[in-house]
Amino acid sequence: MIVRQHSFFAALAYIVAASSSVNGFNVGGNFKPKAKLTTETTTPRNAIAIPMPDVQQEQEVFSKMKPPQESAWVENLDYDAFAADVSALGKQLLKEQGNDDVEHLNKILKWQNIAALLGIATMGASP
Repeated sequence: MIVRQHSFFAALAYIVAASSSVNGFNVGGNFKPKAKLTTETTTPRNAIAIPMPDVQQEQEVFSKMKPPQESAWVENLDYDAFAADVSALGKQLLKEQGNDDVEHLNKILKWQNIAALLGIATMGASP
């Protein structure tokens, strides 16, 4: 894909430069590119071999490791109770949503659209 893109842009540059007039400006019709336009790929290069460690040995090392003292709470966490608490909180927040939340989200979307339009309107401006 990269080769095709480069050859496309090279061909486009050749066409623009070779034309006698571009947007009313004479750029010269006798332009000859120094590089040959081609769609062929470059010469393949050999890969560098990197020795990989033994996976079984790494698993043994990691299984012997213990979390730091400040992360010890993870070992004692009741995941089922935590999931139930998060689910209950989600249901409570869903019940508390109202028109104020919808209006706020609409205001955020309006500002997003304004910023997008401003960006599109000014993207052709040069510094």
